[in-house]
Amino acid sequence: FSPEEKARSDARIFRAVLSLPLYQRAKVIFVYVSLDWEIDTHALIKEALSSGKTVAVPKCLPGGRMEVYRLKDFHQLKAQMLGILEPEEGADKIAEERLELALIPCLSCTRDGIRLGQGGGYYDRFLAGTPWIDKVALCRESLLSANLPCEEHDVRMDAVLTETAFLRRKEQS
Repeated sequence: FSPEEKARSDARIFRAVLSLPLYQRAKVIFVYVSLDWEIDTHALIKEALSSGKTVAVPKCLPGGRMEVYRLKDFHQLKAQMLGILEPEEGADKIAEERLELALIPCLSCTRDGIRLGQGGGYYDRFLAGTPWIDKVALCRESLLSANLPCEEHDVRMDAVLTETAFLRRKEQS
């Protein structure tokens, strides 16, 4: 991807997220804070905040655990391990029960929701205990795979969103 191609892809995925009924009706969204090479979520986070949604972001902890914190402003974020932007000390923790929609990063994904992450298992461990959350992987169309390895502990996404498609696994409630 050239920087221009990435920007176009990111913008199309941003617009696709905004058009999702799941996003439109969610009051509390859980979303990763993107790194440079990932699908950009910064504009999405800003839009969600400006439209009155509660934005929850992950914080990785020792032992492969993840906690969720409320993000009110990008100034609350600080570069942590591997340059990942995470909430600073003093941020408000959010109860997992409040989360309605989770937008999840991936290196690749299958059309039926098998997700390839970074290999740390943070998202799988966290999402395993949250069956009520609509889990949507953000994946570039060019990175969709016909099949990927899937282990027993891997959490399958409910849907995959690309620049051109919303591929859902389960019936919308």
